Amino acid sequence: MNRALLTNAALALLVAAVSAWLWLKPADAPGEPEFPVSALKPADVKTLRIGRPGAPDIVVERRPAGWRQVAPVEARADAMRVEGLLEVLKARSRSRLPAQDLERFDLQAPVARLTANGETLAFGAINPVTGEQYVLAGRQVYLLRPSYGQDLPARGETMASKLLLGEDEQPAAFLLPGRRVQRRDGKWEQSPPPGNAAALSQDDYQRWVDRWRFASSLLTLAAPGQPRGDQLVVELADGRKIELLAREEAGGWRLVRLDEKLEYRFAAEQRARLLDGPTAQPR
Repeated sequence: MNRALLTNAALALLVAAVSAWLWLKPADAPGEPEFPVSALKPADVKTLRIGRPGAPDIVVERRPAGWRQVAPVEARADAMRVEGLLEVLKARSRSRLPAQDLERFDLQAPVARLTANGETLAFGAINPVTGEQYVLAGRQVYLLRPSYGQDLPARGETMASKLLLGEDEQPAAFLLPGRRVQRRDGKWEQSPPPGNAAALSQDDYQRWVDRWRFASSLLTLAAPGQPRGDQLVVELADGRKIELLAREEAGGWRLVRLDEKLEYRFAAEQRARLLDGPTAQPR
């Protein structure tokens, strides 16, 4: 028998052995029970409160226009951040203990609390063996992955939306240094007309307007007590006006929304993208 035949025969025997083992092996043992931490569904949450020792509580509420932060600052909330925090309500644990001797779990003075619709989850120590965190919910203590607690913000400003404009804020005009860009009779135009006016299409204008609509800051913070900068105005389709102050600082560009009393911090290159007006795309 040549080598090829021997190899094929060996492979056939191996396949047959594996098939037999798969057929005859006992069924998997049932997994460990998993205990749901909460019966509350994220979609049903109307109010969310995050508390840490020594810091003011962060409170967000679900509004018709989306999540709104109401404390310690008033601002549109980062919806993705809020939804991420609510994921803990869907968590399941393989360990559940009665809520006794809470000092063992550092739950007599938790490092953080999350309260959804009045239902509170308290976060305590990290188990040194499993690397999971003790979480008190109701009358039970659960072990959960530590990211749930680590993701809870320590500062109220970090929950504020990074988007400069809200979903319901549709621009109709921009009053910028040295130029006005507005929508008139269904078309965008500039005054005074730019030198490349003939080369600009409505698509070019719309791309530039979308830069404003979806402008996302690197960080949103409470504005300084006496903000300064160049004055800008964004007029909205519903008649509202958003007044802004713009200034450059080392390493970045700042926009302060006076109505929100928030400062949006952008990369330096964002200044030209927003203030220099639309640019003609090659055709």
